[in-house]
Amino acid sequence: YGGGGPTHDREMERMAEQLRQLQAKVDGRAERRARGHLFSADILATPLPNNYKNTNLVFDGTSDPSRHVRTFENMAVLHEYTDPVSCRAFLSTLKGGALDWFQQLPPGSIVDFEDFAEKLTNQYSSAVAQEKTYFTFMAMRQGEKESLRKYVTRYNQACLEIPSAVDEVKAGGLIRSLRAGPCRTSLAKTPAHTYDEVLRRCRKYINLEETEAEFAKLEELGRWESRKEKAVSPKRKASPRREGRAKQDRGREDRWKDRPISGGKRFYDYTPLNAKVAEVLMAMEKGIDGKDRGTIYMISGGPTDGDSNNARRGHVRAMKRKREEVSITARVPEISFRAEDAAGVVVPHNDALVITAEVAGFDVKRVFIDTGSSVDVMFYDCFVQINRELNVELKPVATALYGFNGGEVMPMGEVTLSVALGKGATRKVRMVRFVVVRAESSYNIIMGRTSLNVFQAVVSTYHMMIKYPVGENVGEIAGDQLTSRRCYQTTVSNNKQLARKHMHPKGEE
Repeated sequence: YGGGGPTHDREMERMAEQLRQLQAKVDGRAERRARGHLFSADILATPLPNNYKNTNLVFDGTSDPSRHVRTFENMAVLHEYTDPVSCRAFLSTLKGGALDWFQQLPPGSIVDFEDFAEKLTNQYSSAVAQEKTYFTFMAMRQGEKESLRKYVTRYNQACLEIPSAVDEVKAGGLIRSLRAGPCRTSLAKTPAHTYDEVLRRCRKYINLEETEAEFAKLEELGRWESRKEKAVSPKRKASPRREGRAKQDRGREDRWKDRPISGGKRFYDYTPLNAKVAEVLMAMEKGIDGKDRGTIYMISGGPTDGDSNNARRGHVRAMKRKREEVSITARVPEISFRAEDAAGVVVPHNDALVITAEVAGFDVKRVFIDTGSSVDVMFYDCFVQINRELNVELKPVATALYGFNGGEVMPMGEVTLSVALGKGATRKVRMVRFVVVRAESSYNIIMGRTSLNVFQAVVSTYHMMIKYPVGENVGEIAGDQLTSRRCYQTTVSNNKQLARKHMHPKGEE
């Protein structure tokens, strides 16, 4: 501008005054807003990120506040929330009585997230879950009518809630807490040295207890007599010869009716052919000719078809009902293997198929594809590494796994995680339920038939490849032959050491 005269100066002063008034209005509104709100002015002044989405977490004051805070903190770390954003996002999780409590706080009383979380935890401290200690499961006892399966499951869940529990203490606590019976007697006569061994031996008596219960039902329901009563042949007068035979039969029946139950062998200890149940089970293990059978190992058991005998029988009945109901309307692309699919594979070979899969966002190597396994197994060391970020809890499992080193292993629990195969356009994601096992293994994960069927995957061990449908396309994952051979070498070495260790096993009842 050239030179400014008096008129120009007055105009500039007028504009400056308008700006001061406008700024005062803005400051006044912010001050009134801060005074009326429970958050400090700094928290309110911080904008939310552009990609912010409300969380699905809810706290209404009836659950453990400390657990809610920990869950939210993990989510805040994942989304890289700043402290002010964490405060505002945490407020959106409060509902019901918890939100009413927040509205009664003095204005401006929340200055940061730590302060917010502390106030909430103190307010609802009565709902904080009591920290489990050794005394928790040391005080446990098997109920008078509680089955061995239910109690072992309940006890195992209590132990999982105390990660620092010593193995020997857990084993001793379980033995002492069992109701008087064959299982406790066996464990007292031949002590077990590890908690896993105690669980394995309990499993034998769980099977025996459930088998005896089945025979007890046969006696109570009178199944054998009801079959005679339901005969469709018409009744006719018995001849003298038949009448004499009938009296003889009634005499045999009276033998069982007159026999006292207490102090003698119960009827359900025998099969309908008067063979002891224990002897029949032993014969099944030994074989018909009395010789020990060879063992064909595969991983089976677990909760795949249910975690009880009734659930597994229901799974079989469902198969019979739905055999004719299979729909062919869902079309999938044709999947085949060609010679070029084996490019890079050293042939001939007998290598296992080992791949890399994405599990819960982690690239997990040494994933063994085992079509002989009825369950999907995650080994504990792998679970620990993944769970550092996820912080999920294992759900209890009551069914043992068979096939690890020729024996049975009681799972630590189960967890459902996302599994992704492939990249880009052929990426396919499904939720998979893993049984977590603490056992020696050169693998991180074993993908069995359950997950392979979920992905509709087709396996070719010769081509060292998996193929699976993705819409109208076909995705594929090549195996790592070198890693497969390294895993095999490690497995063989571990099995040799285990064989030497158990060269002279101790006997047990």
